[in-house]
Amino acid sequence: MRPATILLIVFGFLAPAFAQEADPDSSALEGDLREGDADSSAVQENDPLQLYLRTLSDSTATSFDDPALESLSISDAEVDSLIRLYEETGNAPQGRTVDKWRVELGLSGVRYNRVEGINVIPQVTVRPPTPRPVDVTGRLGYGWSSKDLTGSVEGHVEVARSFARPTLHGSWASDVYSFGSGIVAGNSLTALMLGEDYSDYFRGEGWDAGVQFFPGRYFVDLSYRAEHQESLENAADFAVFEGDDDFRPNPSIDDGNDHRFQLQTSWSDWPQSAWTGRLVGRLSRRSFGGDFDYEAVRGEAIHRHRLWFGDRVIASLAGGWIGGDASFQGAHHLGGFEFLRGYEINEYTVREFGHARFDYEVGWDPFRWIPYARKLHIQPVFFGDAAAMFEKQDRDGTPVDLDSPEWKFVSGAALQYNILGIPGGGGQLRFDVARRLDRGEDVMTYRLRFTLERH
Repeated sequence: MRPATILLIVFGFLAPAFAQEADPDSSALEGDLREGDADSSAVQENDPLQLYLRTLSDSTATSFDDPALESLSISDAEVDSLIRLYEETGNAPQGRTVDKWRVELGLSGVRYNRVEGINVIPQVTVRPPTPRPVDVTGRLGYGWSSKDLTGSVEGHVEVARSFARPTLHGSWASDVYSFGSGIVAGNSLTALMLGEDYSDYFRGEGWDAGVQFFPGRYFVDLSYRAEHQESLENAADFAVFEGDDDFRPNPSIDDGNDHRFQLQTSWSDWPQSAWTGRLVGRLSRRSFGGDFDYEAVRGEAIHRHRLWFGDRVIASLAGGWIGGDASFQGAHHLGGFEFLRGYEINEYTVREFGHARFDYEVGWDPFRWIPYARKLHIQPVFFGDAAAMFEKQDRDGTPVDLDSPEWKFVSGAALQYNILGIPGGGGQLRFDVARRLDRGEDVMTYRLRFTLERH
């Protein structure tokens, strides 16, 4: 692996962590919360701290000092204790264990793309009587264009209430997955309205099992997955406002079985914290029973910084490396909405790369003088991307060594509307205009995206 890529990956784990000193006046209360004593007033269902935490999770509040929470009658000592406990362990105050089965029904999602058509996904969660948290979740979807069923069953068992809270997990799933650097899953409404689909897909069916740890602000997941992957033809070719509009062809993948160990780690709250980092490593071997033999690593670090007048800067560094006989879908892909915005979706298949991304979100609303439009709080954004590709991969999987790094640059501007009022996501409509700086013609890209997820 080249030193430049190593430095980019390691950077994701050098972000500073800020620890708070203990408040001696709240140590007793904090002890009650850690122990989870059902007889303690700190863990009753109607306790102010429970109400505080439930309000925080159920509302659009993004911090512990959000004005939406000011109406709760909680002392400063109680708030300080809860914040310290939540930041250090991620544990919420626990209520009484109900000694009965609970079955929760709901809608997991409704999605639309050129493969499935419309896919409605109901979900059921089963919580059995146990002193330790156990969740079993199932869902089922039906693609009305592809005439295919998708489904999954997933279970989690918290094995200890220690500082790291290890949790065992396992699942089986048969589903449609996107790969590469297209867009997050909330893109379905854009595909429905415009006949555009900014992701590439394959079908996968298999199982996985592993263990998760939550030491403080960190998340660690070590798992093993055995999955059969196969290509998907376009199945849907219509959109509501465009009539019969052919979608961009869905690329074929390298069909086969991918059996792999995977390690995922992340630091801090990904959508909102000032410093965040994540790292993913994979080890796939034919000796595990699969058809591919490769190892891969990919890391990213992001910094968000609030400036004057409501402006915000978001900067990130990322890098990836892959070795061995990697599948097309398992390699790193540049181009789309994640890396090298403005280029075609998954335009470049690479084995070793570095990437830098920069967004400047302007706090000033250019439409504030226009009646009705000013209520939307439309936000201008200026952005840029730069990528260095050190090693590429042909479509047949052959590595392509480069005598010198191949550089790509993008500059652009966007208008984004945060539908639910949460900056950076929670329901965002965004229109991007990007210019590719490595060519003299066909330089502009225009894209509209809609998402109902934080990113």
